[in-house]
Amino acid sequence: MRHHFRVELLLLLSSAFLSRALPSYTNADDPPLRATPFPNSKLSFDYIIVGGGTAGLAVASRLSETKGVKVIVVEAGIDYEQDPFANTVVSVPGLDTQGAGSDPNNPSNIIEIDWGFNTVPQKGAANRTVHYERGKTLGGSSTRHFMIYQRGTKSSYDAWEALGNKGWGWEDLQPYFEKSVNYLPPDNSLRRLQHPTPIDPALAVCKHDQHKRQDPLSNSSSTFISVPNTSSPTSSVSPSSSSSSTATSASSTPTFKTFGKGPISLSLPPFAQEFGPFMIGALKELGVPETNSFNGGVLKGVQFCTSTIGQAFKQVIRSTSRSGYLGEVEKEGREQGADKEKGQLVVLTKALVKRIIFEEGTTKAIGVVFVESSGSTSSSASLGSTTPGLETSLYATREVILSAGAFQSPQLLMVSGIGPKCELEKHGIEVKVDLPGVGQGMEDHVFFGQTFPVNVTTFSVLANNPTLQAQELKNFSVNGLGPFTNPIADVIAFERFSNETLELIGAGELLKKLPADWPILEHIISPGFPGNFSVLGFNPSTPAFPVGQQYATILAALVATQSLGTVTLQSANMEDPPLIGESLLSPVTAKLVAIAAFRRLRQFWSTSFMGQILDNEEIFPGPNVTTDAQILQFVRENLMTVWHASCTCAMKPREINGVLDDRLRVYGTEGLRVIDVSSLPLLPPGHPQSSVYALAEKGSDLIKQDNHHHDCD
Repeated sequence: MRHHFRVELLLLLSSAFLSRALPSYTNADDPPLRATPFPNSKLSFDYIIVGGGTAGLAVASRLSETKGVKVIVVEAGIDYEQDPFANTVVSVPGLDTQGAGSDPNNPSNIIEIDWGFNTVPQKGAANRTVHYERGKTLGGSSTRHFMIYQRGTKSSYDAWEALGNKGWGWEDLQPYFEKSVNYLPPDNSLRRLQHPTPIDPALAVCKHDQHKRQDPLSNSSSTFISVPNTSSPTSSVSPSSSSSSTATSASSTPTFKTFGKGPISLSLPPFAQEFGPFMIGALKELGVPETNSFNGGVLKGVQFCTSTIGQAFKQVIRSTSRSGYLGEVEKEGREQGADKEKGQLVVLTKALVKRIIFEEGTTKAIGVVFVESSGSTSSSASLGSTTPGLETSLYATREVILSAGAFQSPQLLMVSGIGPKCELEKHGIEVKVDLPGVGQGMEDHVFFGQTFPVNVTTFSVLANNPTLQAQELKNFSVNGLGPFTNPIADVIAFERFSNETLELIGAGELLKKLPADWPILEHIISPGFPGNFSVLGFNPSTPAFPVGQQYATILAALVATQSLGTVTLQSANMEDPPLIGESLLSPVTAKLVAIAAFRRLRQFWSTSFMGQILDNEEIFPGPNVTTDAQILQFVRENLMTVWHASCTCAMKPREINGVLDDRLRVYGTEGLRVIDVSSLPLLPPGHPQSSVYALAEKGSDLIKQDNHHHDCD
């Protein structure tokens, strides 16, 4: 159904991306990989990292900085940079919705770099089974999310420490937030807004050295459709009269300071959504202040947000753990062991870890068993071809580190004998450690929205217009400009209901749970018509729009009423996906807050500022949905996860269902840690990728300390 679109993408973007093949690394001193266990063989590593995702590649990169250390990453997916279609879908910011829809049966939601997970039927979501996108490739879900970068509130991290995790508070994490990123301020000469987007002060004060670089973007005009001037002469926030105004000439290309030297790039796209200023203006009219930072520990206000996007090959592209952390390793030659002052990192793809190997009679982790699929590759000759389907063992002389994500890290622990005793025995698994918290207490966020027809240009004009798609993809490929440089969700806002409002709607119990700085709602721009999220992206199955009609949506995400879900086993085999028992919108408080959030969205749409661009009445769900019962039914039938599953191997005391101690070690074991989003003790408000990178950075330091590393860098 999508083949014509794939062809256009590949033809238009081949010059920019398809030449980015990785070098072939060899090391003649390493023995060949064998399809049988070999505990006494040279084929062992100091560290085995299961999963080359957001956290896994960060940890691998940092551990391999130490001279003489050998690290291997075992990743079940492909390397997206080696696949033309996958590389395009990952790298182009405006294609981030591809494959993200909620309908498990729609072919548009099936792509190679997605695990294809589905939840069990959700009572809180009208008994729907929801497709839950997770990245199956190097880079993991850093290749699939919507690139929003913001940090939680100060108290949300201090709450981690209050659970007994010494050294995990807001102040303790600051060096790790900074170490993981670099920040390029927005180029307002290209963004064409009436009022410049300010520099984020929390990112611009990075203690790492600043350095200058030339902005590599070509300075060309966008071909995106022009719209009438809808600006109010007195508006404090309004768009320019045309999206096709000429940008800065190439002869006057500015020089920008980049703050920080971390592997993950942060910036704002050169294209700003035209609906964005109207969303900002509407929220300001109702008392939500405009802010210049969501990275300083305060989440209150509205802004054009920072995204994990960087620049390469004169393109604005997604910044992932693969392009960032592994990219640094490749530049330094650590995969070949070429840098004699550092260690070596080997990456094995298309290899699924089946179980953890423990030393006989103990719970000391000493290796893993994996099985390769056809086409498995590694970055070292030591891991040459094996027979697909046969189990192979790898051994670790120091530690095994799980970074398989919120669903598969607990699954791997359980199939290896670590987890709730009753769950293991049900599947005939020998219990090595009875650890009831494994797979329990899963936290997540949900969202839903309202859609109106508007008279500014939004992404809905691209949805079913192959000619315009091709035109703008060419603009992206050749000039590095246009709507495809934008990750779609470029405006976000956070607010907290007053205590009086919470009491009035019957959600007063939140007052007892939440610190004063924890927001209750996040509002996210969606410049189109996502509907019930069943299919997202640019493809023929997207609902048809009247020619020339534009739509805009504001989504409300519940970021303080996390429903607790579970991850349990379908079988004792890692090749069978786990059972994802999401508990979407199940608590009574969540339902009350959802109704209030829905009504709050309607207030935004009713402002005089928003009235400048409304082209008709609400089309989704429509003005007839008015009562609490109708609103709740609409929410249940149309809500979607924000893909923030977390806390399934939580770092907290064992007696309150914790799985990890404050050094990320699995209780009751030796030589085994979990470092990924499942490790979070609590899910902070907003988007967790910043927390996961900081967790990986700090976790790497803890491993080095416990193993007496002395870095040479």
